[in-house]
Amino acid sequence: MWCDLDDMDDLFCPHGRGPEERAAKEAHRALVASAMLRVSPRGMAHFDGCHHKGDDPDMSRWADLDIPDAWERLGNGERLPATGGGNPLLVATDRCQACVAHDGPWIGSGRSVQTPALPVRADEGAVFGSAGDANPSSAAEPGRAVEEWIQPPPRGAVDGTARFRGLDATVADFWRFALSDLRMNNARGYLAEFLVAQAVGLGDAARIEWDAYDLLVDERIRVEVKSSAYLQAWEQRALSRIEFSGLRGTRYHPRHGHDPAGRQLNAHVYVFAVQTATRHDQYDPLDISQWDFFVLGRSALDDAAVGKSIGLPTLRRLAGEPVPWAELRQAILRHSIGQTVPDDHWWE
Repeated sequence: MWCDLDDMDDLFCPHGRGPEERAAKEAHRALVASAMLRVSPRGMAHFDGCHHKGDDPDMSRWADLDIPDAWERLGNGERLPATGGGNPLLVATDRCQACVAHDGPWIGSGRSVQTPALPVRADEGAVFGSAGDANPSSAAEPGRAVEEWIQPPPRGAVDGTARFRGLDATVADFWRFALSDLRMNNARGYLAEFLVAQAVGLGDAARIEWDAYDLLVDERIRVEVKSSAYLQAWEQRALSRIEFSGLRGTRYHPRHGHDPAGRQLNAHVYVFAVQTATRHDQYDPLDISQWDFFVLGRSALDDAAVGKSIGLPTLRRLAGEPVPWAELRQAILRHSIGQTVPDDHWWE
């Protein structure tokens, strides 16, 4: 911090506003000089509480850097080895620019600094917002001007008998209105996810629209469910070709935008559900015997260089015969062995 009048450090400049302010600035400089830094797996140094860590408490891949004047030395171009933490072999090579703008620890500083905005990617057609507090649900520190993120509360279970207020209707009436035709593409997709969830023992699960995968089996196996059918809810000249699209997706974080790695396979296991009826007078989406289920691990799709979609001939070649519904859980567990998914925090 420098005086605009004489280009002197304003801690010592005669134009300072008085001993109290100079004492506060001196205390802040001492705080920065003694602050322990957090080093990301990519060697980026952050002040404690930086929003780039988010609310994930896992520090096993991060390191600590606890030496005097570390922040200033990194700003002068030095490379500093970590001194501890979960990954002490890391070397800090650069400083987080949000922390540079903040100029001090984010926790316990009581300073009023607006956090910088995240970049907007025009090609994605979305604004990701501004970087906020690492824990937006907590009370803001005195004098700290940060943008609070709107956190939705945990959703409660909705019963079909729940009634609207000011309207003579129930939630079941709404469900009947919205999902009465299970041949619709979106409804068929929801139904396929439901059938797989039932097969693997997730009877109480509720789908999350924005997740990178559909189901989490045994709290560790990410499963993506895709569906297709020969018959549609509209007139057709011929039976539809069985094809599954949207296999690869770009991960998204509301505070940090889209993963620059682009479209990837984000699940350990993929389940492809085919509604096999070819005549409307026989079509029964509630009949499990009319569904074929094919199961593949992520690596099988990657090794075959499958892109954003896959057709039935290729799927049969890779997966073999369909799996009976009652055996889906075991098939998913079997195909999950040895599978890995991109799970890094790309913003670190």
